[in-house]
Amino acid sequence: MADIMKLRLKFAEAGDMRWLSHLEITRAWRRIVSRAGLPVAYSEGFSPHPKIALSPALAVGVGSEAEYADIVLSDHVPAGEALDRVNFCAPMGLRAVAARAMDLRAPTLGSSIKIVDYRLVVARELPEADIATALNSISASLLRVEHGGKRTAVIFRLPVEAKLNTLILSIEESLELQSTLRTIDRVAQWVLVDDSLVDPIDLDRPGMDENGKAQRDINFDGRI
Repeated sequence: MADIMKLRLKFAEAGDMRWLSHLEITRAWRRIVSRAGLPVAYSEGFSPHPKIALSPALAVGVGSEAEYADIVLSDHVPAGEALDRVNFCAPMGLRAVAARAMDLRAPTLGSSIKIVDYRLVVARELPEADIATALNSISASLLRVEHGGKRTAVIFRLPVEAKLNTLILSIEESLELQSTLRTIDRVAQWVLVDDSLVDPIDLDRPGMDENGKAQRDINFDGRI
């Protein structure tokens, strides 16, 4: 009897991939999985579709180092093998960096991801006091600022429901930025587990109850 499994992938959206919509990225992953020959499961009904669900949508033009896809497979495939197979078929900007088999009852990506981190890179020096003021105006948490040459990188944290496009316009206005002289990338997405932040690829279903609440401690190593 076939073993149905949920495969969770962590992948990047880099280069020209940042200009694709969420729907286009979803379609791309359907093609990648098909070309990789993975036994993806299909929904029932009049118009069956592959059971592939992505993490919360990115704004067009925003890249990412930490996107996720849940793929339901109709038969078991070792996570490492699945990772190799999808990367053999994926374009450069959509390479997966990790894979893990998840419990079928694990909370969905959309319902469990609560916090997201972004990195704004500007092609000039920015005073840290001005950065703090700009982020305070949109209720974002400043994580750190990195200076290098004539470049400033600002890493900040927002709730997942925040409207990033609107917030970026506010930051650009506050810091007098030109959109052509900055880039923004999502660098992390987090699940809250007993007030700790956990990477969705690291969730350990056997230690959680039916509501996704931890029944034991889950270590968090402070990565962002």
